[in-house]
Amino acid sequence: GLAAHSGSAFGWVGRPPAQPTSEHFGNLVAIQWVALTSPPMDKVSAGSNADDDEYEKNDDSKKAPRWIFVEDEGPHVGKCSVDPGLFARMRHAPLVVNVVASRATRLRTLVEDYANDAHRADPAWQDAMDESVGKLRKRLGNERAEALRVKLREGDFAAVADGLLEYYDGLYDKHLGMKRVEKREKQAARKKAERAEGAEDGKDGDDDARGSREISREETEARLTLEQAARAGKVVECRARAVGANDREGRHPDSLDVDVLVGDILKTVAAFEAEEALAAERAE
Repeated sequence: GLAAHSGSAFGWVGRPPAQPTSEHFGNLVAIQWVALTSPPMDKVSAGSNADDDEYEKNDDSKKAPRWIFVEDEGPHVGKCSVDPGLFARMRHAPLVVNVVASRATRLRTLVEDYANDAHRADPAWQDAMDESVGKLRKRLGNERAEALRVKLREGDFAAVADGLLEYYDGLYDKHLGMKRVEKREKQAARKKAERAEGAEDGKDGDDDARGSREISREETEARLTLEQAARAGKVVECRARAVGANDREGRHPDSLDVDVLVGDILKTVAAFEAEEALAAERAE
């Protein structure tokens, strides 16, 4: 990925040794975004002719918005900060596809992504993994962290993944539904609350009642500021499947069937579009 990191404490696995700066990362994302939202270069012309007119007529991008799929990351990917504008668009995306898989498939995917033969062949991998588990000690607790480090040294990578899922699942669930509030929004809400408290000082009698009304209005505005950071889109579950026992490529039966998942995600998007179109028709 552009951030050279996958976002977790183990996001360095299989990535370049150094991440770009946040500024460079933002530039890379902007370039990629332009590439995804611009028409193909072979269709761009300085003039106008019959071919151009035909392209304009058949250009689907002018008939409907193009979907861009972005992993639902937090405001940071490793050491890289996500551009606030992009993060806001992610939090207000019209559709969030929550991919749900069986625990066996999730464990298998984690082992394949973080502890495959190629990664373990790196002499530095074992120590780096041990260090990454150690960084979670405060959140996991000393006993759980040490137990995972023992499993790691024993080569029981599925057990390590299983232990970490209990921790990360809580974060995922919170991230999926929480009101992600930027620091500046928290500060703005806090200042409004402070001004409301200040308006109360020095008022008595009828002024007290008027001051109470002012406080109520200020508090409401503060709450709205926080609400604006909430997800605005619809969250839809999409069930992932494993390849099964008769996989033609000889993969583990619990391995994720990526091709089927991609197709199911596109079907989910199509269903969402149909639902939105129907709602728009009814509104008219």
